[in-house]
Amino acid sequence: MGGVSTLSPLSLEHCTIHRVVQGVYIAQPRVGGAAASNAGIVALGNQTLVFDTFWLPKAAAELRQAAEDLTNAPVRLVVNSHHHATHIGGNQVFDGETAIIAATMTRNLIAEHAPTQLAWHQHHHLSHLAELEASVLNAKGKQKDAAQQTYDQYQHLIGALPTIRVRLPDLTFEQHMVLHGSKRRVEVISYGGGHTHSDTILYLPDDGVIFMGDLLSTKRHPFLGDGDPGELPRILDLIARLNPLAIIPGHGDIGTVEDIQTMQTYLATLTETALTELAFQYGDEEEIYQKITRFAVPKLYQDWAKPEYFSANLRFLYERVMTAYAD
Repeated sequence: MGGVSTLSPLSLEHCTIHRVVQGVYIAQPRVGGAAASNAGIVALGNQTLVFDTFWLPKAAAELRQAAEDLTNAPVRLVVNSHHHATHIGGNQVFDGETAIIAATMTRNLIAEHAPTQLAWHQHHHLSHLAELEASVLNAKGKQKDAAQQTYDQYQHLIGALPTIRVRLPDLTFEQHMVLHGSKRRVEVISYGGGHTHSDTILYLPDDGVIFMGDLLSTKRHPFLGDGDPGELPRILDLIARLNPLAIIPGHGDIGTVEDIQTMQTYLATLTETALTELAFQYGDEEEIYQKITRFAVPKLYQDWAKPEYFSANLRFLYERVMTAYAD
């Protein structure tokens, strides 16, 4: 691999597409659009692979068309990194000629959670929209901008609700599978669960590129509350050992192994704080939770997106420590 491409990006309604190396692209969500997370496009030669399918169908349809235009080959393979809706909500735009691949546990989690979440939004979208509107009115500064973006994104969901359906993966694997195209091979790997209880990466060994899903975010606080932060460092270490030249996160810009190291430091910092400054302290639980909200984000992470995740992550880690102690 000759390094990350600096060619001009392709700007579309819901995403902006950048070339990583020849035949490999990152699709990043545009503010105000219906994508909400990063996706990947990989030219295999005789067919095209898409890694994650964005949040809503109209963004996924744009992604599919762009993928086929860029590679001059049909999208015949999709890989779902994990079960969160912002990464698999666009599955439905890929018809039966396209095989959707996921780890067995990921498919089970999609089947368990996606229909329930969809039903909730179908029944509660108006009240939830009102809550989001109130958040916009009450927020200030950068928090107000973030609240407005969330409100605008939810408007996209409301418009899509009548046509959304759950499209489950067709093919499942346990730990590792290799896909051979006529010009490129890729490896689909699951080391278990870290961000969620089941996460998958896409490894391009001949290009030195890894698509990581939400196992990594760059310049953005991760969301830890649905996974296993005890396993996440192990998984990140295994990925770093592959020595990739370019890493595609689930959110944020293209990264390197250095970004994995930064995430490891973040996890260690929060875990140490939960252990030394929160666990086994005097006071009731409500006092502890109030203390958590007063913790300042460390200087190293103060310019990261999603700062509200910092307190949520700290609370989650504290509760894990206390639960483990109780057991």
